[in-house]
Amino acid sequence: MGLFSKKKESHTIEEALKNHDKNFSYTTRTGYTYDDFPYMMQHTLWNNICATSFDDAFEMYAPNFLATIEETNKNIKILLEQNLMLQEKVRSLENKVSNLEQNHTPTIKR
Repeated sequence: MGLFSKKKESHTIEEALKNHDKNFSYTTRTGYTYDDFPYMMQHTLWNNICATSFDDAFEMYAPNFLATIEETNKNIKILLEQNLMLQEKVRSLENKVSNLEQNHTPTIKR
């Protein structure tokens, strides 16, 4: 797993790109190896979304992606608020049940 480069100073993808390493491979955690990275990825980007670089692809798709992230964050905040309200209600009900149990005097059966 990780980067396989001929340049010894390249340990990450970012370092390999900075060092102009034009031919390296990367093996993911799932065990799949991408050869001739990143140039193979540029070809894939062009075929799939007509972008010539990761920067161009991000620029084109970032507004929609960021809007999705903002919507997700808003929904998570709502869920957290509702969760806190629900926890409060559960605590209140538990206290009421506890009070009822304490005030309950069992009747003696004959």
